Amino acid sequence: MLPMINTPDYSGEEDPIAAIKRFVHENGHSLLGAVAAAGGPRARQNCLQLFCDIAEAQRLTRPVRAEFKRFQELLSLARADERELERLNDHDLAAIDQMAGKLESLLQRIGPDRAPIDMSKMLTKLA
Repeated sequence: MLPMINTPDYSGEEDPIAAIKRFVHENGHSLLGAVAAAGGPRARQNCLQLFCDIAEAQRLTRPVRAEFKRFQELLSLARADERELERLNDHDLAAIDQMAGKLESLLQRIGPDRAPIDMSKMLTKLA
């Protein structure tokens, strides 16, 4: 699994990138397996790339958040698609169910996009 990297304190709130790094450290192998089962080799490659991006990240970016959201949607759709249910074995289905729930919980925990607000446009209009 990926090593934990120290990130700045968010004054009582959990730092979103720290939460994601901890999630990947604790659940990365299971997430990779579930994503590969639901989405195939391309999804597996995207998951591995996401792990690399997270290991180097100092803050949570929109692309990282969006990729986690895509994986959560992929796993949720795999659970609902009858053709997928026929194709997957019980172990894969259990992994997909578990990781879909954990990803949903993670996305709720890190909250909405906290990107910095660009005040320059507003100030330019007021000037």
